[in-house]
Amino acid sequence: ALPAQRPELVSNIPQITEDEAQLIRRLQLDSKELQIMIKEEGKTPDLIVDGVVTEMKAPFEGLRMESSFARANEQVREHAERHGLGSGAAALMLTGLRRVPARRAQKALDAFVAEASETDSVRLQRVTIFAGLDKKVFERRPDGAFGLARPARGNASARRARALFTTSKTNSLPFMSTVT
Repeated sequence: ALPAQRPELVSNIPQITEDEAQLIRRLQLDSKELQIMIKEEGKTPDLIVDGVVTEMKAPFEGLRMESSFARANEQVREHAERHGLGSGAAALMLTGLRRVPARRAQKALDAFVAEASETDSVRLQRVTIFAGLDKKVFERRPDGAFGLARPARGNASARRARALFTTSKTNSLPFMSTVT
């Protein structure tokens, strides 16, 4: 497990790319416990975040959001079927943006659910999207659609992200210098 107080530890894991490390560091800011899953035969989600299997998609550049959601859902679904588990989550890092485009993400989630519901079961219950220092969480509602979750009181996550990713060159977000 990677403790939230020690985000630098992720850099010590050889199989993790720098893009994945950046996403893991962001997830650590709001997590009590984060574990990296050992790859196994077949599709395997990347992490367990606070007890929920989570598939990472990073960096997210040039790929349609619907495709990322579908790929993450497939990873979670196949792993769940092999191990008799339930639902999971996805975490995406958008590059080159300061803020998460919430309306675009909502439309992409709606399209993903409509397409997946026809052919497959939707196993994702939560989708967390990061862009710059911004974070949006979409949760599955009882009607099967995703909706934007209410943010927690205050914006401690953004403050911690700003402190973590802007104080050290090695921890800076890869797209921060290119955003205007």
